[in-house]
Amino acid sequence: MPKPVTVVAEPAVAYAPAPYARAEALAELFITENELDAALAGLHRRRNLLLQGPPGTGKTFLARRLAWLLLGARDERRIELVQFHPSYGYEDFIMGFRPNADGQFRLVPGILPLLCQRAAADPERPYFLLIDEVNRGNVPRIFGELLLLLEADKRGPAHALRLPYAPPEAPRFFVPDNLYVIGTLNLADRSLTALDYALRRRFAFVELHPQFGAALRDSSHVPRLAMLAVPPIGEVHAA
Repeated sequence: MPKPVTVVAEPAVAYAPAPYARAEALAELFITENELDAALAGLHRRRNLLLQGPPGTGKTFLARRLAWLLLGARDERRIELVQFHPSYGYEDFIMGFRPNADGQFRLVPGILPLLCQRAAADPERPYFLLIDEVNRGNVPRIFGELLLLLEADKRGPAHALRLPYAPPEAPRFFVPDNLYVIGTLNLADRSLTALDYALRRRFAFVELHPQFGAALRDSSHVPRLAMLAVPPIGEVHAA
């Protein structure tokens, strides 16, 4: 008779996200307090915010910290991040058929309906969808019905729609009022898709510019930065 096997498991540890406050955000963001207030006001008003600017201006960095500020903590459980690209489509974002391990196709919800379900089941707390590089994808095709449901006054079950791929018995889809969408928009790459007016009018916009933090703006740091400067080409060849 085989001996019973003793299974030892680690005790479950409750997830406690670290708190995140306004002072911490201002200390690590390269924007002024007024600019932070304007971004938060636009997000509150429209529920949808686009951060636009050239690469390297901290758009994705800021997007996540805006979410943390409204959450009051670094709570990644209520944040989903997705990056658009030319191959990304409606079937990935909303709903579509995908093959399973048996080689059969089944209907699978995308990242947005799953996040909306979680937000609708927890209406007292905000949830966030962060979309990186919005204009790298075919935005009208990806968003589909979301163009209508994104509007702040079109949220909730009263404005629910039936999704094209959904079976007749499936509940209608809606975007809950506690879901916030923050996207980043690259203005430098001319190969990217331009956003049409139908989408732009549903978002508040914040433009970011390259700038330095207080430490780099301090004149006492100029000699140190000068030491790191690249020497002229002639000096490099002479060396």
